[in-house]
Amino acid sequence: MVRGILVWVLVVFQVSVFGQGINFEKLTLEEALIKAKTENKYVFVDCYTTWCGPCKRMAEFVFPSEKAGCYFNPKFVCIKLDMGKDDRRKFGEQYKIVAYPTFLILNSDGTVYHKIVGGSDIDEFIEKVEYGMEKKHSLGYLERRYEGGKMNKEELREYAFALRIANEKEQFEKVVKELIPILSSKERVKMEYWF
Repeated sequence: MVRGILVWVLVVFQVSVFGQGINFEKLTLEEALIKAKTENKYVFVDCYTTWCGPCKRMAEFVFPSEKAGCYFNPKFVCIKLDMGKDDRRKFGEQYKIVAYPTFLILNSDGTVYHKIVGGSDIDEFIEKVEYGMEKKHSLGYLERRYEGGKMNKEELREYAFALRIANEKEQFEKVVKELIPILSSKERVKMEYWF
């Protein structure tokens, strides 16, 4: 009898631990960065506001899903930041947050690895994150390549795409203006260059 109860408790505990969504920890950014460095993970930051409809949809339908938990929890230290609070202004300026929801993927030193703006369903969201986790597609990597003046046209296209996803309109327009003149007539009509 006791053995049966013990087995039942262990099964319920295992399901509740592994069958949950994203584990958003109540940490400051600094604490999350330290934890990420210790655990060799990235930091995933959900930058939301209480008045944002897509933010609420992500919080209610996407983040609690088991699929989200299975994907994010092993790879990231996850935190939420209410950007509607006055003390978040400097943070928003530092990371160029102008729309919500904004999702930051940070290296453990606090630099941007990738950035995604806007809500979506779980499959599309994971697809966007996975795409950005590939170094050659990540916003941080592409920014460094651009600043070093070492980009070919394929990298400029990737950078423009990453900037569009990150909602960094000024830099996006600048990069597209550099890219268009170096494209051939055939390349200009290819879908991969339609922004």
